[in-house]
Amino acid sequence: MTPKQGLSWYVKWIASFFLIAAMVVRSIDASNFLDIVLSLVGVAGWFWVGWLWKDRALLVLNSLAIFILLAGIL
Repeated sequence: MTPKQGLSWYVKWIASFFLIAAMVVRSIDASNFLDIVLSLVGVAGWFWVGWLWKDRALLVLNSLAIFILLAGIL
């Protein structure tokens, strides 16, 4: 069970909003750069949640996603 109303609760919902926004941008083929930036903010937020929860799976998944998205920007 995940903690409610703590810092991680807010971060995970905000990060999820950014990831959903990135999917919307991607689905309407609006802007590849905006998609990457929104995705980057979302996975960075989930990385932070993984750090707060000390969850290695979230840390590994999102650190790789951050690297991949930053490579896409460069």
